[in-house]
Amino acid sequence: MSGTSVIPTPTPTPTIVVPSETPTPTIDPTANWQTYVDSVGKYEIKYPTNATLSTNSKPIVDIVYIGQAQIDSGRTQSELSDGYKISINFEYTAPTQTLASAANYVHQHNADNCPEPGKAVISPLIQTTISDEPAMQFSTKNCFTDSTTVMVIKGDKLYEITSMYPASNPDQQKNYQDQTVKILSTFKFTGTNNAKYTCPTNGWVDCMPVLDAAKTIACSTEAMAWYKTNCPNFQGAAL
Repeated sequence: MSGTSVIPTPTPTPTIVVPSETPTPTIDPTANWQTYVDSVGKYEIKYPTNATLSTNSKPIVDIVYIGQAQIDSGRTQSELSDGYKISINFEYTAPTQTLASAANYVHQHNADNCPEPGKAVISPLIQTTISDEPAMQFSTKNCFTDSTTVMVIKGDKLYEITSMYPASNPDQQKNYQDQTVKILSTFKFTGTNNAKYTCPTNGWVDCMPVLDAAKTIACSTEAMAWYKTNCPNFQGAAL
């Protein structure tokens, strides 16, 4: 019919089906690492199988990796010159002690024992977290070696964790530093961490048998460590 327009039938748009991708499984790089559990410090940490753990100076615990350059130098028993070292230490806090006051004190005095304190470069304190707990952190250069210190309070304990990563070149040092960060990412607080004790009035803790529930707590290994740290007149346990 004249004057009648014809509307063409639209060509259907093909449906594009994108095949779903199988998610790549996440590989835990620490899966085969060893785990250290500290029953007094109430924490655990994982470390690589090629590193060494030392508990000879408890409560200080050291994780040490000796690099090849240090092995080649024949000075593997001396102060680290190539590798990394993580030292974990804790002490019992005073009732009024805060993380800020403790961290500021350590930060201000960090260079005191450096060979040339005037040459040490100390970064500002920054806030961070460890095991989901608020923490304070700073780094030091030109001391014995470059290092990073993290401080955190959990319950009645103040933890100071220092990572050192000496190396002969910047790339290797960065590798060592990254490894210490990976190790510290496995640090976790465990169990309860809020025991409170009282200094014995005469310097002696009564641990005579038979122990009741209160004496069992007061005579525990953790309690003895607290007395030694916090009680100037502490003499020992009366058995």
